[in-house]
Amino acid sequence: MKIFQRYILREHLSPFTLALIVLLFLLLTNFLLRAVDRFLGKGLGIGILIEYLFLNLAWIGVLAVPMAVLVATLMCFGRMSHDNEITAMRTSGISYATILRPALLFG
Repeated sequence: MKIFQRYILREHLSPFTLALIVLLFLLLTNFLLRAVDRFLGKGLGIGILIEYLFLNLAWIGVLAVPMAVLVATLMCFGRMSHDNEITAMRTSGISYATILRPALLFG
């Protein structure tokens, strides 16, 4: 793996992590606010509520991961474009396909 490919992957990692945490929090909060009326006054134990939350976390993750990848890609290439790093890569002879390959593998 070349240095610039590792650099692009490293640039994707921190925005992806931050966006994933934020999106999971937002979607989980939305889910809990919509489902709270099902639990109030039922006398359910905390273990049942945590299990219900854990089992629904799978589809919340399925929604959050693609959005986090999109945010990370936009932030990475937006910052690189702003700092003229993409222009520098292009002038050094690197094609757009080569620049996009690590991002596509990350996605």
